[in-house]
Amino acid sequence: MADNNLTFNKSFSVENFKANQGTDKIEIVKSPKTGKLFMAWTDKDGINHRGAVSAKGVPAKPEISEVSDAEGNTFHLLHEHQESANVVASF
Repeated sequence: MADNNLTFNKSFSVENFKANQGTDKIEIVKSPKTGKLFMAWTDKDGINHRGAVSAKGVPAKPEISEVSDAEGNTFHLLHEHQESANVVASF
């Protein structure tokens, strides 16, 4: 999945995302048909969900964002955490 042309609506640490979803595990799965990666989890109500994984692969410093594409589709994306350009320091 190309990460360009996406609008980042909200971002979460992996731990915060799991707490919000009521899950203790997010799996990264490789599609046997396409070879592409996606993430999968089951929420607190037992509903299975899927999300996208950055085209760059599994991130070293993961973050999950709710994003929208140019067509207005909203989905979750696992990607590399990036500091805002305005952040001077983090503690």
